[in-house]
Amino acid sequence: MTKEQYEKLRENKHFEPLWLELLNASGFAGVLPTGGIVDRRYYPEAIPVQKNTLFGVAEPKEIKRIPYEDEINEFLKEIFYEDWMDDNDWAVCLESWLTESGKSIQSLSNDLQVGMKNGYSIESQFSLIKSMLINKKKQ
Repeated sequence: MTKEQYEKLRENKHFEPLWLELLNASGFAGVLPTGGIVDRRYYPEAIPVQKNTLFGVAEPKEIKRIPYEDEINEFLKEIFYEDWMDDNDWAVCLESWLTESGKSIQSLSNDLQVGMKNGYSIESQFSLIKSMLINKKKQ
């Protein structure tokens, strides 16, 4: 997602209320030390938002760690993160990319594990994917 695409979404402000409502209802809403509201599945350091029925905030759900989650998040950040992004911008960008690609952190983890069973290291898989994504990004 380019800065211009993100700014257009942000300018219209149509996605933010719905995204926040769905995030709060999911039980995965969290707050970063900087104050940004994020999905704790992508930001495990975020503090869970407490249940609040008045505002539609569900009981915080336990987050089961996905194998290689940190490595996947770091890899995606290395590819897609832009200097102008703050934590909230990055959360929206990551969520958008995962939605558009039809992927999830769990599915990416599963793919990595299949590759490892077939003799490919995490590093070699990331290197191949990185070159493919960078080439696609240039097009």
